[in-house]
Amino acid sequence: MNALLNEFLLSHQELPLHAVGVLRVASQPAQYDVTERAFVPPTAALSFEQLTADNAVSMQPLVRFVAQQLQSTEEEAFEKVMLWQNDTAQLLQQGDAVTIGAFGTLQQHDGQIVFLPQRCKQALSP
Repeated sequence: MNALLNEFLLSHQELPLHAVGVLRVASQPAQYDVTERAFVPPTAALSFEQLTADNAVSMQPLVRFVAQQLQSTEEEAFEKVMLWQNDTAQLLQQGDAVTIGAFGTLQQHDGQIVFLPQRCKQALSP
């Protein structure tokens, strides 16, 4: 499931995590560094927003994507996605850390869920 979630995150620029929050790819456009007289290429970074009423994201695109990739029905894909996401939420509530593919780790800290990105650089493009 992690490989599918990685692919979805890269292609859709966000990954909804039911009952937890949303993992998003934030892009920074190319810039010109005057002191170095060179262009700095575009960059991308991951950010995590804990679930609130204001940032709820539909699960439907993720379910459709998983159904297509697994060549299954949307109902079967929904069950697989919800099972993974419910397990993730339960692990976080228990205080365990959850690794999201090669991107980083979610964990609970002082009652808040935080995202700790991987230290190595990963190209954030599909």
